[in-house]
Amino acid sequence: MHTLFPWERILQFRQLIDWKIDDSTVVQPDNLIICHTPKDEAYIKKAPKVIFEILSESTAAVDKNLKYELYEKEGANYYVIVDPDESIAKVYRFEEGQIYQAL
Repeated sequence: MHTLFPWERILQFRQLIDWKIDDSTVVQPDNLIICHTPKDEAYIKKAPKVIFEILSESTAAVDKNLKYELYEKEGANYYVIVDPDESIAKVYRFEEGQIYQAL
């Protein structure tokens, strides 16, 4: 049996949480899944396994371009871009420098 997320332990936050990449880069994904216990309650420092962004008119360009490139570079495993206007979710899998669009 193949599972999409074969990790032992998964944590999902029900409230928005910051991901502090470095001192000058902090992002707040719409939702995320991590598989580690954060060392700081205010933010996470390690890349999430799965990141979700829900497009809106004001965020679409940033979500599709800047955040896409940032999340790939910083080691997220999956990036899910949800477009409620089109009723579609695009799932991107980042692995060893290659990008796979799953849906």
